[in-house]
Amino acid sequence: MSRLALLLSVSTLTLVSPLDGQQIAAEDPADLARAAIAIDVSGLAAGDAPALAAIGRAVGNARIVMLGEPWHGDGGAIRARAGLVRYLHEQLGFDVLAFEADFYSLNAGSPSVRGPEGVASFARDNVFPFWSASRAAQPLWEYVALQRSTSRPLQITGFDIRHTGRLAHTELQRELRRRLVATFPHPDAAGLDTAAFFATLHRLLTLEWNYKAPAAERERFVGVLTRLARAWETRTPGHSANDAFWAQEARSLAWAGDYAWAGKSRDRAMGENFAWLVAHRFPGRKIIVWAHNNHIIADHRMYLDAPDSTVRASVARMSPAQRDSFAYFGDAVRRLFKENVFVIATLSHEGSYSPLIDVRGFVDSATGAHYVSAFDSVRVLPPTPPGSLEAALAARGFCAAFLDLRPFGSRQEPVRTRAIDYTRSPALAMRWWVGYDAFLFVRHTFGLNEAPSKCD
Repeated sequence: MSRLALLLSVSTLTLVSPLDGQQIAAEDPADLARAAIAIDVSGLAAGDAPALAAIGRAVGNARIVMLGEPWHGDGGAIRARAGLVRYLHEQLGFDVLAFEADFYSLNAGSPSVRGPEGVASFARDNVFPFWSASRAAQPLWEYVALQRSTSRPLQITGFDIRHTGRLAHTELQRELRRRLVATFPHPDAAGLDTAAFFATLHRLLTLEWNYKAPAAERERFVGVLTRLARAWETRTPGHSANDAFWAQEARSLAWAGDYAWAGKSRDRAMGENFAWLVAHRFPGRKIIVWAHNNHIIADHRMYLDAPDSTVRASVARMSPAQRDSFAYFGDAVRRLFKENVFVIATLSHEGSYSPLIDVRGFVDSATGAHYVSAFDSVRVLPPTPPGSLEAALAARGFCAAFLDLRPFGSRQEPVRTRAIDYTRSPALAMRWWVGYDAFLFVRHTFGLNEAPSKCD
């Protein structure tokens, strides 16, 4: 579930009617539209170097590129980013693709995927199906598979605290029990109630937020994981990279419990997992992040200080503690890498999209097939309203375009876009350049299992 879904479902953060009944005026986006650079649609999908040269120049020497989408059921955004992934890998030296997906399953399981033939099934089992099993996603995984046997494969990882992959459901409890007993051979003497701990773990993995854990149960569960993380982090002799991974996984499980049952920030926790991956698994590597537009916002002030009346009403409903702790995954990445991060959010103007998106993750193969068939259901995406940036870009005749937002960094007047979940929120007036470095514009998008739309 994206942060936006939570913003729209939690009463204190709901996007409600404007405070004064009037939306704040946004600036005419025509000058931004004039600064955009046309991109050939077929060249974008293919990762063609000449077609994407402007993006390459903007990325420059960045070590991290974050690629977002406005909705998980946006086939055009998936197909476009697949081409960007290919370009970044082949032309700019990026060789790690990090998904907003299960930290445990992707990192525990990816070393066992030896050849190209295992890539597709591993992805379907451990990455959300809209990103792994839809028709729109197939070019991405075909490319990853082709690169698997080369001298410089594109390595797959994940940073999400939600345990939505197959391995988390089939192997995690068994392996965690084995390691717990090896660390505390007499758990009762150590004050560990293993029966209660694994019962809570099972509820977290199978029910997540659909189970309401009492505070005492959650605190006991988190306490055991904290002890395990500390033990695996400091254990000598024999301390290994695997111990370090399991220490981080224990922390990730604790965060998952606090997120599901205490409402704590998933984005902050994902940032901690990502920081660990950068330091321990991929030091010095160039990494592509694949996530929702809402998670990759690199400065939370873009939202908290937005002049949009709808957003202001939402922020006004936050408590001081909520405002003080409000942060995005992108905040953590920006703090870690500063100017070595480049953030690209995707905009879709019109077309169709798949509305039936299930974020529960792996259940079983039959249920997974049901998820994918649900992608066949589509809804019309009406054109973004006049006065929005997308409408201005469409009016200039762009089928696809790239807009570097950094030259507009000092601009105070907001611009309207539907960058944040066009299925549930209107075009919002924000200073988008505070949280994003660039927009990738797609005029005609399509559902996850539809054929790509043509742009006349």
